Amino acid sequence: MGFAAGLFTRVGPWFVVTVIRVLGVPLDPTEITRPVEVLRTDRHTALRQALFVGVGGSVVFWVMMAFAFEPAFGVPFDVVFGGGRWLLSFLTMAALGALLWMLFASGWGPWLIARSWLSLSGRLPWSVMVFLAAAHQRGVLRQTGGVYQFRHARPRDYFAS
Repeated sequence: MGFAAGLFTRVGPWFVVTVIRVLGVPLDPTEITRPVEVLRTDRHTALRQALFVGVGGSVVFWVMMAFAFEPAFGVPFDVVFGGGRWLLSFLTMAALGALLWMLFASGWGPWLIARSWLSLSGRLPWSVMVFLAAAHQRGVLRQTGGVYQFRHARPRDYFAS
């Protein structure tokens, strides 16, 4: 049983990481014409990957626990996690894994955290994309493919400092 748990501990995460790479959507700069499309694509990719990381990681952990719990601790798995307690733990672990992946391992999560923090502190409007589109219409920003850029060096240098 210990060998099976060890083998599954190696193969399980490899499988999860491989599927995550497959779920990633590479952006073709010639196809993306608006910044909101880049953000939408990144959000959908982050949600798909987070769902798979949460559920896949939880499956790997709990299958390994089912194999290795009794040999490691001398107590049957059903005694400790019987009565559906493992299901609640599985769901909690899947939700937390998905949340952590989405917020810290994707590109969309840090954007969401920064946008929320800057909006809460009053340094950025809540509707950031509307604000950026208005700045683009007024000529402060230019749009290159799916990104906005400062048109002039002075505002860029000011905000960079």
